[in-house]
Amino acid sequence: MGLNTGPVVAGNMGSEDRMNYTVLGDNVNLASRLEGATKMYSVSICVSQSTYDQVVNKDKLIFRELDRIKVVGKKEAVKIYQLIDYID
Repeated sequence: MGLNTGPVVAGNMGSEDRMNYTVLGDNVNLASRLEGATKMYSVSICVSQSTYDQVVNKDKLIFRELDRIKVVGKKEAVKIYQLIDYID
């Protein structure tokens, strides 16, 4: 799973015969790239810096910084984290 936070375009797309709800945008693409990176790093969940920054209860979630990766469509490398566990 790839998690990224940011604005997206969301809504129904298509024609009357074939309508689907979808999301589009740069932030969706980054989440997809992060999902692909999970295989390379052998992790279940890969989290972007923007999502990590939005986490309120960092004392309840355990993250491990993985790397800085350059993804297609981005000029700068993105810092990524692994979500390891949740403390109840």
